[in-house]
Order: sequence, then structure tokens, then C-alpha cells
Amino acid sequence: MAYRLGDTDHELRCRLVVGADGRRPAVRRQLGVTLHETDPVTIGGGMLVDEVPAWPQDLDATDTEGDLYFLAFPRPGGRVRVYLLWSMADKGRFTGPERQREFLDDCRVRSLPYGEAVAGGRPGGPCSSYLMNDSWCERTVADGVVLVGDAAGRNDPIIGQGVSIAARDARMVSEVLLAADDWSPSAFLGYVEERAERLRRLRFVARIVTVLRATFSPEGAALRRRWGERAQEDPRLLAPLLASLVGPEQVNDDAFTDASMQRILSPA
Repeated sequence: MAYRLGDTDHELRCRLVVGADGRRPAVRRQLGVTLHETDPVTIGGGMLVDEVPAWPQDLDATDTEGDLYFLAFPRPGGRVRVYLLWSMADKGRFTGPERQREFLDDCRVRSLPYGEAVAGGRPGGPCSSYLMNDSWCERTVADGVVLVGDAAGRNDPIIGQGVSIAARDARMVSEVLLAADDWSPSAFLGYVEERAERLRRLRFVARIVTVLRATFSPEGAALRRRWGERAQEDPRLLAPLLASLVGPEQVNDDAFTDASMQRILSPA
């Protein structure tokens, strides 16, 4: 890195650059690393809602109703963070000048506890939306460079793993740096292989959740109902979904196979 301070030019050199610069990183682009992406099926929007004192502090909520999949999490001070997901076919939803009010109005659904209270709340921040999809890189390490977090590829936010992924990436890379003086690409092989499998498993889970929770049709509702009934008798139908709660490495390998996907999403 070169810079000028006063009338003096300075140049700094480092042994390793950690690319942690988000979804559109300059570091990855300069490396010429290709980013692979899945096609988005849903759009997700989130907003912090103030003045909802009725919402209990020990209650999280998530469900599908009509053409929305919602998630709600209480925050201190009578606040609730609400996320709504809807179909890509409705791209213009919550994009106009009244999007905050429209967002709150759509919280009036029967399956959202205290939905009326949320709808009567006050926007506590912006109402932002984004495409929900996965991305990954074939190469996350090069001479003098290692990518972490979204810069190395992200998981579909529908299962909320972004912070966990970034924190684990940072821990694994830090362990390599502190273990020895060898910071060559080969030293990060364990991180590269573990992250690739971790993201593969999380893509698997995100795909299942998208089909189960964000298929806004009579067929989707029927699939959810049948899955719920079958899952009471067959715990294998729940196994992959545990990955977003306990970590993907804590779930048996056979939960992330084509056979498992077919078993879970079978219409039978």
C-alpha cells in the first residue's frame, strides 16, 4: 500500500492480505476469482420495529402465511426485529416511499403472535430488501491472500448464518496465523476444505427451507403440512435443519445427500 503524508511518500508491505470486504470485494476481484451463485427464489426484507411492548422478550416466531414467510425476534426496550420473505415474482414489493408502512401492515397475519401490536409499532430503522441466494468460490486462498466471510461466498440469509460463517472463518484463519510462521496457501488447506464442505451443507439446508417455507402456493402449503406430519414419526426429516442451530459439522453426513433431500421434499 502506498500513501503520502505531508510531502513524504510511504509504502507498506504485508505478508498476508485477509480479504474480508463484503459481498462485492475488491480483493476477490483483483485476484480474478470467479464467484458462483444460485438463482434467487425469494427476496427478503427486514426492519426494526419500535414501540411493541406487548411482545414477550422470550418469544421468537417464524411461520409461513399466504405469500409471506416471516421471522420475528425481540430486542430490548420493546423492540422487535422483523424479517419478511416473498417471491421473486413480486420484485416491486416494499420498494416505494410507503414501504415502511406497507411492511408493518403486512405483519397483520394470524400466525404471527402479536401481529397487530407489531403493525401498530413505529419503524425503528430503514426497511431494506435483498435477494436471497447462495454464492461460493472455487478458490479462497492464493499467495499472500486469504478470503473470509462474504468475500469468500455467502449462504442464503433465509437460515441466518452470515455472522456465524464469518466468525468461524476468522477463528480458523487466526489459528493458522498463530500456529506457525508458514502462511503459504498450503497452510490454509484445512480451512479451505472445511469451509467448502460447511457452505455446501448450509446451501443444502437453505434449499430445503426455501422449498418448505417459501413456496407460496396451495402445493407448498400441502407440502408443509405433510412434512410436519411425517416429521413427527421420522426424525431424519428434521436432521438437516438442525445444522443451522448446532452447526453443520454436528449433523451426520447422510443428512446432506440427494436421498435425504428427496425424502424430505417428497410429496408422499
